[in-house]
Amino acid sequence: MGKKVFVLIIVLMSIALIGIISVQVFWIKNTIQITEAQFTSNVRFALAKVSEDIKQREFEDFYLKLSKIYREGEKFKASDIRKFIYEKID
Repeated sequence: MGKKVFVLIIVLMSIALIGIISVQVFWIKNTIQITEAQFTSNVRFALAKVSEDIKQREFEDFYLKLSKIYREGEKFKASDIRKFIYEKID
């Protein structure tokens, strides 16, 4: 009887150990997925922020240059504005 009980205990402990390992693998996979999702979200947020900052700086630079021309009292011609815009793009 002692040998049967011993074998039964070993089998039950093995099943329990396999269950614990399975749960840990599930948790690790889940943690990796969550971490990757957070990283992707943070990268997208940072890129959007940088893009918005660059857009704002470009607009301010454009506005300052255009207002400088306006303050100097120069008359605007369509060709001058086109030239100004295309120089900015290039």
